[in-house]
Amino acid sequence: MTLRLGATLPKDPNMDHYRQNLHPAYPHLWELKITVRPMALAIVPWQDWNQNQNPDWWRAHQKVKHHRDQHLPGANLENVLHSAAGLLVFLTYWYSTAAASASLSASSMRWASSSIFS
Repeated sequence: MTLRLGATLPKDPNMDHYRQNLHPAYPHLWELKITVRPMALAIVPWQDWNQNQNPDWWRAHQKVKHHRDQHLPGANLENVLHSAAGLLVFLTYWYSTAAASASLSASSMRWASSSIFS
């Protein structure tokens, strides 16, 4: 998405670089809420971006990735659900842009017809 915006990123970008480029371009992204059914669990995965911070689930992911022996409790279902919701938000933005430009095809949306989402 940052390439689509024409953003210039360093050789080894991190989430701060992406946040700095994406948040101004998509100022309401942090407000998007994903509801997980049938639990009616509401997740706003990027809400911390409104305070210019990375999400808790992202920080937990980094700790587990780099120091698994010390931070294994961060590898939990709550963080998985929040990260999946974060991915869904970005996929929605990505494909809504493609749909608006009429470059979205049925084959590019096969994942949407999966029974996992019904």
